[in-house]
Amino acid sequence: MRSTKTIRRSLLSSVLTLNMVSLGLLLILMYAGSHYVVSYLATSVINQTQATIQLKVQSLFGSVSSELVRLQSWVRLGLVDLDQPDELNRLLDATFKQQDQIASVMIANEQGREHMLLRLQNGWQMRRSINQTVDGQYTIWRWSQDSRKAEISAKQLEYDPRMRPWFKGAMSRRKHVLADSPLSDGVALVHWTSPYRFFTTHQPGVTASITSTDPQGNVYVIAIDLALKDISRYTTQMNVGTRGMVMVLAGVDDQLRSNVSVIGLPKDERFSKAAQRDEYLLKAPSELKLQVVNDAAEAFDKREDRSGQPLRFYSGSEAWWGTGLPQQLGDDLHVAVTILVPESDIMGEIQWVQRLVWLLLAAILIGSIYRVMKLARRFSQPIECLVQDMKRVSRGVLDEPCRVKSDVREFMSLAGAHENMRQSLQSLMKLERDMQLARQIQQKTFPSKLPTIKGYQLDAWSKPADETGGDSYDVIGLKTEDGQLKICDDMPEKVLFLLADATGHGIGPALSVTQLRAMLRMSVWSNTLDINTIQHINDQVMRDLPEGRFVTAWLGSLDVNHHNLMSFSAGQAPILHYHAREDSFDTLGADTPPLGVMSPLPIENRNDFSLQQGDMFIILSDGIYEAMNTSLEMFGVERVQQVVRQHSHEGVKAISDAIKQAVGEFAKGCKTKDDQTAVIIRRD
Repeated sequence: MRSTKTIRRSLLSSVLTLNMVSLGLLLILMYAGSHYVVSYLATSVINQTQATIQLKVQSLFGSVSSELVRLQSWVRLGLVDLDQPDELNRLLDATFKQQDQIASVMIANEQGREHMLLRLQNGWQMRRSINQTVDGQYTIWRWSQDSRKAEISAKQLEYDPRMRPWFKGAMSRRKHVLADSPLSDGVALVHWTSPYRFFTTHQPGVTASITSTDPQGNVYVIAIDLALKDISRYTTQMNVGTRGMVMVLAGVDDQLRSNVSVIGLPKDERFSKAAQRDEYLLKAPSELKLQVVNDAAEAFDKREDRSGQPLRFYSGSEAWWGTGLPQQLGDDLHVAVTILVPESDIMGEIQWVQRLVWLLLAAILIGSIYRVMKLARRFSQPIECLVQDMKRVSRGVLDEPCRVKSDVREFMSLAGAHENMRQSLQSLMKLERDMQLARQIQQKTFPSKLPTIKGYQLDAWSKPADETGGDSYDVIGLKTEDGQLKICDDMPEKVLFLLADATGHGIGPALSVTQLRAMLRMSVWSNTLDINTIQHINDQVMRDLPEGRFVTAWLGSLDVNHHNLMSFSAGQAPILHYHAREDSFDTLGADTPPLGVMSPLPIENRNDFSLQQGDMFIILSDGIYEAMNTSLEMFGVERVQQVVRQHSHEGVKAISDAIKQAVGEFAKGCKTKDDQTAVIIRRD
């Protein structure tokens, strides 16, 4: 007799060895290569973007400093005379032509006299002190681009240029610089203010100022207002990948903290228009209401390495890269260009790594197929025979025995197991047909359509743990005709509700709740529905159920016209009554023990509840409250209340679906141990 051999050792050792070696090499390559490549690309993309932005910022601020030095030289040459406004405007016109971002130019002396030229959207405005002393009297000239004819008005302003931050800052800068180096001149005297809103236009911006002395020894302060809207217009249009963003912050220190404000907004739909950008400029980053910005700020705060290298952090479940490099533009102006890029955008740059991975996977697949085909030639006949037998079984042909013959021990064991399975399936198929029939019958008992009630929304559903469930529900619309109650689905006067839960789940409990539902329906059809109906049903349940078995049930009767709900619970609890106006819940307990426990039931007073607009009655079986997650925690009442609150402004169907989804996500990975049923009533 030929000796048998194991197919597992011959087949698995060859295929698994090849797969494990290849998979190990692949994992090593992916871990080492992808980590390095992503980090390298993130650094390259961010540094390149940062350099571009910094060049833009330096160009903007640097050109303003150069323009101030030019104006300083005019004062020294005696070209600036506050008593010659037309000549002074012609000189300042060249300054505006040099920089589109300049909003206004101010020249003021130590006596408080000032000349300001402001560029408007379609013209110009000039403000001048009327008198030689500061008394708040100013003359305002306005003229359009096309006409030199000015509208002149006098105004009383609570304004003293010497008290403005640009004037005081420039004088302070002059004092400190000349104290250290009396011959210092030019850019060394330039002072930058912190970002603020301008006195005249209230636009966000910064002011650069410098001092100068005319030939008579009079000290002047020259200031240029630089609007920040142009920085934001640039940053909001800049693309870094597909979803990356760029911000420019002011008021930062080396750790990107301090009194930080945004002077360059990131790319976002809310900042697409100038008016919207103006609203958010100079606010703290946290006030932008962008979660990724908040997460980045938290990551930067926790970072120990302050080298300025890009930092990887998470926003939600997504990985991002970000950096922010502080830059000092003046004693009072520190800015930082902050760049945030999702890692998914960076991964899009390394297509060659993906192609390499796919090629390697293809090689593994081809090698595995080749090896399996060689081994399959040896074992193909018994396998094909077994497959044919399995196909017959899959088609429901269970009368023919297994025909596999082989000298391989595992094949013969498999053939024996297959034959046992075939015989077991013959029995199971009959049981399956019976179970399907039972489920169809049970599903037929559920309302195919809920009644349409004016001023109310209803929803109900049941999800069995097995093929048939031990939960049931019913919603019956009632209307009085000829002194008798009639069942109707359209605009009923009253609605009767039932939610029943028998102990356990399967065919037995399904029969119990179906019987309970049938008794209730018979009472409705026979017009004998009253408080005694509950006692009669309880008596019958006690006779029918074996010891230790019972049924919890909730019965409700809604008076549609008077918005009154009568509620009775036999062991079914908790029941939630949501008050929309107070956004609060009443958690109601059971009125009596479950049906089938004792007779008579101690039914006392009826529980009547008035439903206000938006109020809800939520009846859930214990399969929802007691659904467990992998940590053996129950879903519980509080989570149900939380879901209802979150969706209270939506329709009852959305609330019902939200509860079902929340329970499913909570118990994900765990087998459903009990039936889940819900009935929800809401007054619109």
